[in-house]
Amino acid sequence: MNIQQNEVGQGNHSRWLKIAAAVWLFTISFLTIINTVGISQQSHQQQTATLDARIEAIAGRMADVEQQADADKRQPKPVTQAEFTSAHQALQARIDRFEHTHTADAQASDLQSLQRRVESLERLASALQKSTPVATVHRPAAKASRPSMPNLPFRVVGVELRGGERLLLVAPSASTSLNDMRLLRQGDAESGWILQSIEADVALFRAGGQARRVPLVRE
Repeated sequence: MNIQQNEVGQGNHSRWLKIAAAVWLFTISFLTIINTVGISQQSHQQQTATLDARIEAIAGRMADVEQQADADKRQPKPVTQAEFTSAHQALQARIDRFEHTHTADAQASDLQSLQRRVESLERLASALQKSTPVATVHRPAAKASRPSMPNLPFRVVGVELRGGERLLLVAPSASTSLNDMRLLRQGDAESGWILQSIEADVALFRAGGQARRVPLVRE
């Protein structure tokens, strides 16, 4: 009787051991599966994060490349040495033409102004000659004639004011060309006669020991 009970007890104990071992194996397997799945998910998340970071880096580089390409499109076309030389020569030619035209216009304007002044003086002199009657004066014969003053080899045309300085405009007596006229400052000489001074109504010339006071015509 005792032997049968012992056999039955041993059988139950062995069965419970098998059940416990099976439960333990199942638990270990389940935990292993869960751990494997967790590790796989973490690895997948890490790979996904790494891939996202790479995608963002590539997108940033593409944006930089697009900005650089857009900036390159907006930049002006580089100028070659030949184009620069050609443009420089064209600009220099335009400057030369402008200076030549400006100088010619200034000379023409000065010449026209001088010509108008000379014509005005000539008209004034002609009017004075026509309006002044020739008077015959009978004077007693002088016992001793005074030496006549030498005539100037030029005529005084008028006075020019330039830069606050009065200049005397003279021309050769036998010339009517504007090109022969010249301006004299105080101290300049013309045909041996030195201009000493330009007063309000007369100009004083000296040559050697002789002096001549030439009246100035006012317009």
